[in-house]
Formats: sequence, C-alpha cells, structure tokens
Amino acid sequence: MPRIWIIDEYHLLLNDWEGRRAYYLRSKNGVDWEVDAGEAYTLGFDGYTDGTKVDWYKYERPKVLQDEHGRATHLYLPVIDIHKKKNKGGDGHSSENIVLPLVVGRRLEIVSPQV
Repeated sequence: MPRIWIIDEYHLLLNDWEGRRAYYLRSKNGVDWEVDAGEAYTLGFDGYTDGTKVDWYKYERPKVLQDEHGRATHLYLPVIDIHKKKNKGGDGHSSENIVLPLVVGRRLEIVSPQV
C-alpha cells in the first residue's frame, strides 16, 4: 500500500539581524503565521563534544536538512565572532559555517484507529 504524506504545517526560522535573535513561526496555510513563545535559538548555544563553548557574535541565514520524512535533522548556520563592519582582512576574525545536529522526532503510525 503506498504511503501518502500530508503537510499539515509550515515552519519558519526568522532571523532578526539587528537584534541578534531568531524566532520560530508556524502556519497551517503558509499565509497566517503564529510566533512560538521564546526564541528559536540563542547566541552561545553551541559548542564541542568536549564541553568547549563557542562565543559567536552572530548567527545568520538558518537552513535545515530534512530526512526522507520531512523531519529536520541538522541546522546549518553561517556565524561570525565579531560585528561584520569590524571584520578586516588578516585580523584573525572570519565567518564560518557550522552544522548542528537536531533531535529528530519519532514517527508514529496508527494501525488500528479507535472507533
């Protein structure tokens, strides 16, 4: 039996570059959006597996990698450790691209719906 995938919600990560914040929004129709409480992510949320924290000044242009079921598995972010206008050639500062693994939700299948 072929599986039918139904998109029941649109998701959006919105970056506020000046405020250095990111917001998570949802929509049933792609036109009317609801903002989730809190922030999608905050500065200083990433680090290395050995516990080292990274102090990035700004995260930009979030992108997600999805699996074959449409679940987000990784978050890609360009980052920089100082304000862009202060970044001069050869000063030891630069932008980087980081990849963060996400917790992937489980899929459920109802095999015997209740009547």
